[in-house]
Amino acid sequence: MERLPYLECFPNGRNSPRAPACVEENITSYPTWIVNGQRYGQILAPERLAQLSNFTGPAP
Repeated sequence: MERLPYLECFPNGRNSPRAPACVEENITSYPTWIVNGQRYGQILAPERLAQLSNFTGPAP
């Protein structure tokens, strides 16, 4: 099963510098989801993420 790709903005802990990709994308609140170019700055249920990304699940 494939995992949802993600970027950890503080890979070295809470008080460490943000990851460069998070700075470049201006991510300042967590979680922030970027799906098909649209930003969502809140907690989203897995079902909602699947819907937004058109994920249909693994083939039977």
